[in-house]
Amino acid sequence: MKKIHFLFLFTIISFPAFADSQISEESEAVNVEICFVLDTTGSMTGLIDGAKRSIWSIAKNIVSLKPTPEVKFCLLGFRDRGDTYITKLTDLDSDIENIYSALKAFQAQGGGDTPESVNQALYESVNHVSWSKNKNTLKIIFLVGDAPPHMDYPEEVQYPETIRKALLNDITISTIQCGEMQDTTPIWQEIAHKSHGQYSKLIQNGNVKTIVTPMDQDFQALNIKLGLTIIPYGLKEQQASVIERQLNSQDDSQTVIADRLSFYSQANQDSKQTFDVITDLENGYIGHDDLNSLKLPKEIDSMSHSQKISHFDKLAQYRKGYYRVIKQLQEEREAYISKRQAKNGPSFDQEILNGVKKIAKRKGFNFN
Repeated sequence: MKKIHFLFLFTIISFPAFADSQISEESEAVNVEICFVLDTTGSMTGLIDGAKRSIWSIAKNIVSLKPTPEVKFCLLGFRDRGDTYITKLTDLDSDIENIYSALKAFQAQGGGDTPESVNQALYESVNHVSWSKNKNTLKIIFLVGDAPPHMDYPEEVQYPETIRKALLNDITISTIQCGEMQDTTPIWQEIAHKSHGQYSKLIQNGNVKTIVTPMDQDFQALNIKLGLTIIPYGLKEQQASVIERQLNSQDDSQTVIADRLSFYSQANQDSKQTFDVITDLENGYIGHDDLNSLKLPKEIDSMSHSQKISHFDKLAQYRKGYYRVIKQLQEEREAYISKRQAKNGPSFDQEILNGVKKIAKRKGFNFN
């Protein structure tokens, strides 16, 4: 195996503790929980591919709201009976990396007949997802697909009953129709209307446009520098997990890397131990007194206690400096993108953000 420090030349893992943007002490933290219920049959290839490219952009846009919300995503892919699966659920998770990995694994296949197992997918998204009981949580399901539900499966709970259950649990369902299938439109509109959500229609592929910016190469360079500040610790399995995440993300495009780093520069998420020394020192999962008892890479473990403290403090300062540059680049990149997005028409990622804003306002969540 290559030495540890060479493995960290790839894409950065989550370092939310170093984001400059913090929730004001006067503002109560708002939780946002979003479940994407995606038709993953063959006709949805374009949308699924677009969602893979835009999930970090969606996350970044949501955490850019003020006060900065705590965000969890959920992913439920569905097809139909007779396909390789009917539903596949990745439960709510504040670690967007896990959602991204699950989304990358989706391949649009199957289908062939028009109706799909929409009823089962909606039922499971309301009843099998670990939704928060906290009243200060905005809970939204985005149902995305092109085909109507099978209404001829008599043992299934059909969507009107699921809508009633969603409303009882303060869950809003918004629908995004892809394509022009006429049988889908009235049902998608009904679901959104009755569950106090938003209905929108996009072209079949979701109209996700990848906008390359002059700043993307700078993000990639900073990403490499940030990777050099990763110091894994813990059991072999825990260290391997940190490394594996790095290796799995090395093939991401520059735009995905830029969106990911922009997300982490804003997110207020420190609820999970990462098994990266710098992050977990900052978030209080470990302290300086723990450093000699941690299982660290050999070249670090051989240092004296004072050398470790000095080394980690230096890496932390480097990381904070990199994030200050990222924040500046992010503003330039957003301005560049916004000028070009208006020409492209409505897209999947824009509809998600607009839906979150409208539903939040209607429910009394005061985002700016």
